[in-house]
Amino acid sequence: MIGLELTSFFCSKELDSELLEDKSTILGVVCADDEGNCLEVNGRISPLTANLAASLAQIAAELEPGNLEQPVIVLDKTDKTQLIIKKEESATIAISKQQSSKKL
Repeated sequence: MIGLELTSFFCSKELDSELLEDKSTILGVVCADDEGNCLEVNGRISPLTANLAASLAQIAAELEPGNLEQPVIVLDKTDKTQLIIKKEESATIAISKQQSSKKL
């Protein structure tokens, strides 16, 4: 259930378009506090991802310090998986998803 709760935590159009693709599957979700401590983990994602996600979100926010909207970070991996990261208030969420192969 945590995957659905945390996924609904986001409202940005960028994240919605990344998560709601027809040909993808959410593998896991991790939530971190501002210090990178893992608050919650669900699915096939390492709790160690929490610290990485919090650090990347903090660095990305520093790229445009005047921007009120936190950036969405999308990391593509070679095995057709992506790690999507976004900071919201005092928590950072990382979602691991896998794209299914397209049928011709």
